[in-house]
Order: sequence, then C-alpha cells, then structure tokens
Amino acid sequence: MTNSDYLDLIIAPSCYIALIIYHITLLYACIYHPQRTVIGLNRSIRYKWITSIVTQKRDILGVQTLRNMIMISSFYASTSIIIASAIAALATSTERLAPLSPDYVYKIFQKASNYHSIGNRGYYFAFPTLAWLFGPIPLLCATTLVVCALFCLDYTNEINYEELNG
Repeated sequence: MTNSDYLDLIIAPSCYIALIIYHITLLYACIYHPQRTVIGLNRSIRYKWITSIVTQKRDILGVQTLRNMIMISSFYASTSIIIASAIAALATSTERLAPLSPDYVYKIFQKASNYHSIGNRGYYFAFPTLAWLFGPIPLLCATTLVVCALFCLDYTNEINYEELNG
C-alpha cells in the first residue's frame, strides 16, 4: 500500500465521521437549545408570519411563498421535489377544504422547510465526496470548509424569544 492509500484509510472515514458528528450536535442544539440555531429562529418567525397570513386572509402571499420554496427545492435536491409538490397541490386546492388553521398551515410549511434543508445538506455532503476524487488532502480541506460553512449558516447568537413571540 502507498502513502496515499493509508491517507485514504485514515482521512476519509474521519471526514465523514466529522460531518456526522456535526449534524448530531446540530440536531441536539435544535431540540434542546433552538434559540442558538438559525433553524429555531426561522421556526419562531415562520409561525408568527403564517399566523398573520392566515388570520388576515392574504392567501396569495402564502401560495406565492410556497411556490418559491418549491422552486428552490427542485434546484437543490430531487428528493425535495416530491414533498414540495404535494404541499403545493394541497395549498392550491384550499377552496375544497375547510378553513385552514394557522397551526395546520405552519405544520405544512415546516415540513417543506425541513425537506428543503435535508436536500441542501445532500449537496453539502457531495462536495467533500467530489473532492475525494482528487485525493485525501482535498477531501480533508473540503470537509473542513463545509463544516465551517455549515457552522456559520446554522448557528446564531442567542435571541430573546419573548421579543419574537410577544
């Protein structure tokens, strides 16, 4: 075995374990300390926004926003397309349904946002894999870059949730 083979045996599993550990710590933070993550902040703001959209009967704004989420999802990940299309079909057929509660609409948007995030993360995992084609050192560099970028995108300063919900 060459030195490059040994580097592959050490660096490749280490990089993917680092990505997995990062996402486990992010999941923990989202569950137990949502105020520290952008995901938690988005959930709180999204709930207030959807409540105002539904109670003020501004349905077209909600449908347009949902359409935009579908377009982004189709660009980022093919798995998001199926879920977002089902959500769009439900959102455009509201005249056949009973009046929608803000909580129900919030759950629909939350599912779309979660699948969109999962699709994005598929691309983030693909970047180090592509770099691995060029060797173990580019894999290590790409993994470090992805983890740092994800940290900047996922975490935020603590925010007073009472101000958002008040």
